[in-house]
Amino acid sequence: MTKRANQEDSDDELFEKRIKAALFRINCPDADLLLDYKWGLLSAKKTAVIHQHLATCPYCGGELANLVAPPPISTSPSAPEKQFPQRFRTLFAQFVGHHAMTRSSQNESGRGRIISSLWYEIEALGWDLEMHWGLEPDNLFLIQGQLLGPNPEIFDSIKIDLIEEIDVETGLVKPTAKTTPDSAGLFVLEAIPAGVYALRLRTPADVIPIPDITLNMPDE
Repeated sequence: MTKRANQEDSDDELFEKRIKAALFRINCPDADLLLDYKWGLLSAKKTAVIHQHLATCPYCGGELANLVAPPPISTSPSAPEKQFPQRFRTLFAQFVGHHAMTRSSQNESGRGRIISSLWYEIEALGWDLEMHWGLEPDNLFLIQGQLLGPNPEIFDSIKIDLIEEIDVETGLVKPTAKTTPDSAGLFVLEAIPAGVYALRLRTPADVIPIPDITLNMPDE
């Protein structure tokens, strides 16, 4: 009986630990938020909150370590295709050039429409990401873009998330937008309010962030 009682006590203790762990993890940031923290995309206030959480959480530190230290990538031409998303993320910070420009046009109402363009080149992988965004008559932005490179279908989705609000009266709008690129790598994100955003390219194995995309109203 003593052995059985000890086993029951042990089972109860294990169950209690699991419940406490589950309750603790309710307050843990999700993977996207940790990724934003890792890439320095959060505001100073949110960064301080995550930093404080990491100091006491026994779980998130390990997850963050995996994000900061991805597994070694083979440079052999015969490296498996499944390594491609990780190589893309690893090399993203080393893109060899970007170009931004702004031009004006007139919409049907005769109001000036600002169109901005951004182009990223990841030379080592032969990839380009081109985006154009413009302010629509409803004071919301429309983003059109294209992923130019091998196998654009590897990207499951493209999502843009608000990371910092800009105090502009835009009415009831969604702070995020999500789409899936077509077979040619083309994508459109609509009805986006002014703000500072992070673009996330999602693959089955990874999420690649593009930081600090600022959509702001032109000065009157």
